[in-house]
Amino acid sequence: MILSIIGTRPQSFKVLPESVVVNTGQHYDENMMDTHLKDMKVKPKYNLGCSSDEFGLMTDKCREIIKKEKPDIGLVYGDTYSTLAGAIAFSLENIPFGHVEAGLRSHDKTMPEEKNRILADVAATWRFAPTHAAMRNLYEEGLGMGSHHIPDPLFWSLNNFVPLKKAKDFGTYIFATIHRRDNLEPDNLNAIMEGFGLIKERIYFPIHPHTKRIINKHKIKIPKNVEVAKPQSRKTTLSKIYNSKLVITDSGGIQREAYWMLRHSLIIRPVSEWVEIVEDGWSTLLPANAIKISEAVKEYKHLKMPDLPKGNPYQKIKEKLEDI
Repeated sequence: MILSIIGTRPQSFKVLPESVVVNTGQHYDENMMDTHLKDMKVKPKYNLGCSSDEFGLMTDKCREIIKKEKPDIGLVYGDTYSTLAGAIAFSLENIPFGHVEAGLRSHDKTMPEEKNRILADVAATWRFAPTHAAMRNLYEEGLGMGSHHIPDPLFWSLNNFVPLKKAKDFGTYIFATIHRRDNLEPDNLNAIMEGFGLIKERIYFPIHPHTKRIINKHKIKIPKNVEVAKPQSRKTTLSKIYNSKLVITDSGGIQREAYWMLRHSLIIRPVSEWVEIVEDGWSTLLPANAIKISEAVKEYKHLKMPDLPKGNPYQKIKEKLEDI
C-alpha cells in the first residue's frame, strides 16, 4: 500500500490517485483546498488540521498515521512544510518513500521552499524529477541513484479540464496571484499594488487568504483596476488564465500553467526553479518594484514554443516502484 502526504492546493493536483491520502491541513481555507480536492476527486482518509506554524505537531501526527497504516511505500510532493513533515515522518518510521517534483532548485537557500525540497531529496529513497534540469541538479548533488525523470504531474492533471472555452472578455485582462513570503512584506506588497495601479488593463486577482490579511492589517490600497476575487476552483482558475492576455504571479504552478497555455508570465521573484520557462522567454523575473512591473507589461517576447510534457507520470512512478 502507498501512503501519500499532501497539504496544499497544488499538491492535491499531483497526488497518486490510488494511494491512501493524508491531508495535513496546511491550506485550511475551503476555497484553497476542499474545492480542489473535490475537483480532482481526491478523498483524504485523514485530515490533520495542522497549519504550517504547527510543523512539529504535523510531523508527529504523520508518524502516528504511518504507524497505524503500516504502508509499504510513502510519497511526498513539492516543496512545502507538508512535504518536509512527510519526509521526516517516513524517514523516522523507516518507510521507503519517493519525492515527486524532486531536483528543482532556485539556488536561493533563504527560501523555505528551497530548504524543504533539498531536505526531502536527501532523505528520499526515490526522487521523481519533472524536468531534465532537475535531473542534472540531482546528479550534481550526488543523488543520481534512485532518481528518475517523469512527465510533469501538474500538466497531466491539467488535461482533466481541457478544452477550455473562450470567454467574452478573452484577452482583455491580466491574471494575477501573489502569496510568497518575501512579497508579503508590507513594503513589497505595497509596491506590487502600486505597480498594478500603473497598468491600464483590468487585473483579475484571486486573493490568497494570507495576502488578504496582510493587505487589511497594513491598510494597503488596492487599485481600482484590480478585481479582487476569492480563491477559485481549479477549472475556473485555468479558464481565467487561458482567457487572460498576461499573467503576473509568484507561483511556480501558475507560471507553468500559463506557459502550457501560451500566456507569458511576469514572475515577482529574483529566481525561479522552473529555469526552462525563463530561458524560453515565457517568464520574466522581476523585483517587487512598481515601475518595473508596469513597464514589463509592455515589453516581453517569446523565444520558442513550449515543450509540452508527454506521457503519464503516475504510470512511470508505479513502474519504478514495482521494480523494487
